[in-house]
Amino acid sequence: MDIGLCMIVKNEEDQMLGCLQDIAALFSDISIVDTGSTDNTVSIIENGLGIVVRDYNYQAKDESKYHARNFGLSQLDTPWVFSIDADERLSREHLLSLMAMPDPQHVDGFFIPWNTHREGSLIEDYKLSLFRRGTRSMGRLHENYQVSLRMNSGHAEWLGAVELTHFPDARKTDDKLIRYTQTLHDAIEQEPDWYRYHWFLGYTCYMCGKQEEAGHFLGTAAQSCSRQFPVECLNSHMLLAEIQAGRGCIAEAGETIHHACEFYETVKDDFEVRVNTRLKPWLDAARQYLDDKQPERIKAYLFSY
Repeated sequence: MDIGLCMIVKNEEDQMLGCLQDIAALFSDISIVDTGSTDNTVSIIENGLGIVVRDYNYQAKDESKYHARNFGLSQLDTPWVFSIDADERLSREHLLSLMAMPDPQHVDGFFIPWNTHREGSLIEDYKLSLFRRGTRSMGRLHENYQVSLRMNSGHAEWLGAVELTHFPDARKTDDKLIRYTQTLHDAIEQEPDWYRYHWFLGYTCYMCGKQEEAGHFLGTAAQSCSRQFPVECLNSHMLLAEIQAGRGCIAEAGETIHHACEFYETVKDDFEVRVNTRLKPWLDAARQYLDDKQPERIKAYLFSY
């Protein structure tokens, strides 16, 4: 596979060498876009790694990074693109094995394991990090590539042999939650039907201990049954059921789980739902907990953030 690398960066001087020094030379092309660094990030990339950094006039007011990502993507001519963030790590061995693969003509993208190390916990998840050129980043906040594939009738599959490891800076967590709360509110106001925002704002409120507010946004996403955001809607059901069960609202939790199971059946063939192997077992277990009158055991699993 002929693969180019795309990144956007800002104030990542402590991360860049760890992220790129072992793998940068393997890519056919590299597009790194800086969105306003005030530290030594650009110097490290250009002088330490020999990569020219492109500057982008990033308007940070609404945290929208997708314009910068898409600008970076537009600078690559390789048929495949690997998207990585500075706090993620891809081993040289895994990248070499990826590049040795033949170009799969029937696939437009690959989900790979995305394992987040946060405060002593390992959160096993997935990420669509490898995709064909022409795929776009979408969303004002928590942007991703799945929506672009769905809009273009694309197809993504699971690639378990390549792993991306994520080491978020715990020092930034509290500030990130506060900042994202307001920007997600703004994003919902501007794009109320982008239900990914509702899911993430609900989860952000939940992490901040604001369960009533979390329930509002999670409920909006869950009730939307959006085929554009099927996993986000199912995640919202899951967390909402936990909140309801924790309050002793057992009937409401049962209705939420029943609704989730019905929605799952309508979207189970979606390419992202198919690779999300945690969803169906969780729904089955939650129904069993209700049948066994053990609602206190209804707990959502951890999500990467």
